[in-house]
Amino acid sequence: MTCLRYAPRPLSLLAAITLLTACPGSDGDDAGDGAEDTEDTEDTGEAQVCVDPGSELLANAKPARVPLPGASVFTCTNGWGTDAPQKDSKWTRQVGEAIGEFGFAPVALAAHPDGGVVVAANAVFARYDADGEPIWEAEQATTMQSQTYVVAEPAGTIVLATYDWNTDDIDVVRYDANGTEIGPIAIPWNSPYPNIWGLRTFGQDLVIGGFDEDASGSYEQTLLRLDPAGEVVLRKSTNQANGQVLAVNDAGTAVFGSFPGFLVSLDNGAVLGNLSPSAGGPNMIVGAGDDFYMAGNAAGDLTVGRYAGSGSEQWLQTYDRATVNDQGRAIAAGGGEIVVVGMTNLLDSSNSYWFGTQPIVIGVDADGNAVWSDRISAHGDASAVAIGSAGEVYVAGIAESDGPTTDQPSLLQWLRRY
Repeated sequence: MTCLRYAPRPLSLLAAITLLTACPGSDGDDAGDGAEDTEDTEDTGEAQVCVDPGSELLANAKPARVPLPGASVFTCTNGWGTDAPQKDSKWTRQVGEAIGEFGFAPVALAAHPDGGVVVAANAVFARYDADGEPIWEAEQATTMQSQTYVVAEPAGTIVLATYDWNTDDIDVVRYDANGTEIGPIAIPWNSPYPNIWGLRTFGQDLVIGGFDEDASGSYEQTLLRLDPAGEVVLRKSTNQANGQVLAVNDAGTAVFGSFPGFLVSLDNGAVLGNLSPSAGGPNMIVGAGDDFYMAGNAAGDLTVGRYAGSGSEQWLQTYDRATVNDQGRAIAAGGGEIVVVGMTNLLDSSNSYWFGTQPIVIGVDADGNAVWSDRISAHGDASAVAIGSAGEVYVAGIAESDGPTTDQPSLLQWLRRY
């Protein structure tokens, strides 16, 4: 658990007393696991505490609770990222409610070149402006059974890909900037039963990651590059890649798969090497310039790393707040800033129904220093992040709704801007 200097928040007297008594002093055990440690801050007379439930998400979201003294056993750490200053959000809004067994599918985000952000989730497809107001909301573009992928193209058009968990149907459709459907994109799959798991852009082209038959009928992880007319520029497949990771840098190199992640030239399909973190594995990789940035986890801790276009690791940082539930789910890079989002362990999960974690957002510079953070007081996670052209940061995820612990809570889909 993170030892933080307490900043006043709207807590009850009991919660405040709990904060002051729940943590050992500065000589408490350090739970770091090799990550770069940060030094204790200078004592200014403020109370040194270990427990802070975090910033409020939504009024109808179940908040994180401060554990009562003796109710939880945990170890404090002052490791990487735990002392990064709190960054307040500009706004947060609910963008939908996920219902049913497929409600845990991640929310997808894409910053739009004309401003604002496009959101794709369970029964949600919409574009919001920088103030959180809807520019448009498309009906019936996604369902409660949809796994969604979305990109905003340089011309302002939007491509939405959906995979239906019930029917195995795949739809890839292009929309204009106003949310009006232009038409479907025919993907030249070999199999009648393919799967899609990644969608990126490279210039005006689409880059797709999926699972498809090769020329001999064997199913393999498949990389496709399509030009604006839908013609295949490149097709590459392998039975050696695991994991569904797809990233493209400005130099035209794609990271394809994981364990290992192959580096593939989008020009000629040449395999240039591989990208493998020195600890743990990736959940998402993005390209920025000639480099790549990774969000993942190692031994139950959130990880974030930077890699050269050749795949060599430049740095790897580990966020270890408490126990073993921390995980990096998504990452974005832009304007010299990297933002990683995911989940960190709830210190009191006694009233949890679906989640034992709460969302975490960490801003990182290009050298691997944590420059700000936002631990969000909710039972849930953050699964998507996008950085706009003006530097605005959009984060999305899901969280349990508040209510009696005996009732099954609905899952709130939320969007927050920094």
